[in-house]
Amino acid sequence: SLALEDFPGGGDGFELVSRFCYNNGRIPITIPTVSTLYCAAIYLGMTDKLSNCNLLQQAESFLEGLFYWGWGDVLVCLKSCETFFSFADSSGLVDKLITTLLAKIAQNSDISLLCSSNSSSSPSSPDNANVKPSSNRRLSRLSSSSASNHSGANNNSGGSNNHNIN
Repeated sequence: SLALEDFPGGGDGFELVSRFCYNNGRIPITIPTVSTLYCAAIYLGMTDKLSNCNLLQQAESFLEGLFYWGWGDVLVCLKSCETFFSFADSSGLVDKLITTLLAKIAQNSDISLLCSSNSSSSPSSPDNANVKPSSNRRLSRLSSSSASNHSGANNNSGGSNNHNIN
């Protein structure tokens, strides 16, 4: 057994990098292994300066699709950083993964808020009798600004109508 204290992923990480090297720069990169390979490549300095077919570039290419991964996949990748968390954090990988999770939360929150606000709040309910929904206020401002823009001089801006809603 080989003990590699500071190497990202320890012996398993070293084995993955060895496979990459012995297979002429080819290794299947998967969600459970990408964080180990990414951090090991940074640790070893496996950049374009050393080889055109480098591990860091391949791992970065794989991570470019991160936003399209499912929740579970992002969490698996984050969990795989556990044994070398400080290195993954200093390399920026943890930030990428957490940012992706936060974007997914925000994306799902916007959708659920839209669905729940349409079904749960009715303008005719007693609690909302004197309150005009904010979406209606924004739409009425858009309509009035659109009408005032179109009733004045012809604004030729390449055919696009841009309205600022504040």
